[in-house]
Amino acid sequence: MPKEIYTFKNLEDAISQLHEYRKSFSFPNNHLNKEEIIIRSVGSNIYRALSITGKKPSDIFRTWFSDNFDRIIEELGLINDQNEYDDFILKYSHSLINHWASNIQDSNEYLIFGPAIKMINLIVKTIQESTDFKLERLIRYQHVPFDLYTLAPLTKIINEITDVNYRISIPKNATMKYVNCYELYDILTRAVRNLAKKAIIDPIVYDYWSWNDKH
Repeated sequence: MPKEIYTFKNLEDAISQLHEYRKSFSFPNNHLNKEEIIIRSVGSNIYRALSITGKKPSDIFRTWFSDNFDRIIEELGLINDQNEYDDFILKYSHSLINHWASNIQDSNEYLIFGPAIKMINLIVKTIQESTDFKLERLIRYQHVPFDLYTLAPLTKIINEITDVNYRISIPKNATMKYVNCYELYDILTRAVRNLAKKAIIDPIVYDYWSWNDKH
C-alpha cells in the first residue's frame, strides 16, 4: 500500500526531511535492456489518465520511444551542462507531443504538456537506473517528474523556493495535468533545484523521496 503523501510544514522541515533521507539513499542499479526500459519507464497509472478513443496510449508511447531510443541514448551521451540537458528534455517532449497528435483525430485528446514532459523525465530516470546505460554525470541535471506525489509536498513552501516575483498556487490535489505549459514547468523545476541546493541533494533525489519512498 502507498504511504500517505507528506506535505512539508515549512522550508526548514523540507530541508530536514530531504537531508535525512539522503543519508540512507542509494540510486537503483538494475540490469535493464532496451525493451525493459521501454516497458518500465511509464506505468499503467499514467496510461489510464490519458484515455484515447479507439487507441491505447501505451501503444502510441512505446512505438515513439522504440523509434527514438537509440537517438535518445546517443544525445544523452553528448550533454555537457544543465542548459543542454534542459534543451534535450524540451526537444523530446515536443517530439512526443507531435507524435501523439499525429495519432489522434480529436484535438480534445491531444497530450497535455505536463504528462508529456513527465514521460520524458521518466524515460531518463529509468535509463539512469540501468547499469547498461547510466551516466553518472547526468544525475545532477535530471528533472523531477511532476505529479500529485511531487507537487503536494510543496504546497506550503512553493513561494519560498521560486525565483519569480509573483505567487504560485499549487492545488491540494494537483496532478501531472496541472503543469499545462512550459513556463509553469520551468518555475517548478527551478524551485525544486533551489530546494535541493538547500538540502544538499541532487534534485532527482526529491523524486525518489516523494514517489519511490511512498510506494
